[in-house]
Amino acid sequence: MKLNLAVDNLTTLRWWVDASYGVHWDSKGHTGMMMSMGKGAPMSGSWKQKLNARSSTEAELIGIDDAIPNIMWAYYFIRAQGYDVTHNILYQDNKSTILLVTNGTKHINHRFFLIKDKVDRGEVVVEYKPTGEMWSDILTKHKQGKAFRHMRGMLMNIDEDYDDEAERKATHPELLPSENMDEQSQKMDAEVLGKAVALMSASKPLYRRAAMRPPAQRRSVSSKVSVSKVGKLRSKLATPTADTKVMGSSLV
Repeated sequence: MKLNLAVDNLTTLRWWVDASYGVHWDSKGHTGMMMSMGKGAPMSGSWKQKLNARSSTEAELIGIDDAIPNIMWAYYFIRAQGYDVTHNILYQDNKSTILLVTNGTKHINHRFFLIKDKVDRGEVVVEYKPTGEMWSDILTKHKQGKAFRHMRGMLMNIDEDYDDEAERKATHPELLPSENMDEQSQKMDAEVLGKAVALMSASKPLYRRAAMRPPAQRRSVSSKVSVSKVGKLRSKLATPTADTKVMGSSLV
């Protein structure tokens, strides 16, 4: 499947940032983000949120905060190329989140005031989009049927009835993925694993053996090392020599 990009102009950046509330086993949310300057998404992302939210509104706010670095990076990058970005639009389908972003709030961590600051500076404009037009929704949860095909088409700029086999036949053979790509990937994985094993073999024998043990036994090995060092120091201090007397008096 090919990603087809089409640019209307370089002065308008459009972002769709969506979040699913409490979808992971530890009740954390999931963020989906995509950016477009016409058709297709040159920037997109999908990742698990690192904070637990108390509501879907907070989850959306966390999602926007997760996406802000990408949003501002693209904004500054396009401007650095000599183009005047007049509209940096962030679409959101939760009206309560829009109110929090534009007005600010202290009921959640202060770091989320960064979003409000960017809005106040005019670097980001937050606009409402209905859920059915939030194309990044496909990056936050499973989609099926027509909804999946439609949002996939908006993300990749392909037809809803996209046929992968037909696209393969219409593509020049040199542009197709290599048939032995799986073999190459396995070879690369084996090389990386071999380097990791070599690094472990080059480490100290005690810690190499400890790394192969369960965590409980691993801690006991490290504790034995520290106890042995303390025991040797105590045995030296217990011997009344001129050097140890001076060291002992300085320690006291």
